[in-house]
Amino acid sequence: MDPYTASLAVHIGKELGKRPVPSSRSVTEPVSSQLELKLLPSGALTGAKVTKSTGFNDIDRAIYQAALLASPYPKPPEEYSGRKQFRVELIFAPERL
Repeated sequence: MDPYTASLAVHIGKELGKRPVPSSRSVTEPVSSQLELKLLPSGALTGAKVTKSTGFNDIDRAIYQAALLASPYPKPPEEYSGRKQFRVELIFAPERL
């Protein structure tokens, strides 16, 4: 994962950490999710979509909500000029929930 994409994941993770994640007690081994974020050059979110499910609808919904609430995101670096879509992977491990 490149540094900017990693910063997007951390940004969403901070928002997820502000509230309990439903069904998190059901997670017994690491699960991952992928999000597609559509961002303006300012970092404002124009769209979010879960493209890979964790297998837990409540967790996927919490991820989606956190993605919406986390806007605005850090501005994309200059090398991403013109790019609007970013894929972010989030990994949930039982010991971190």
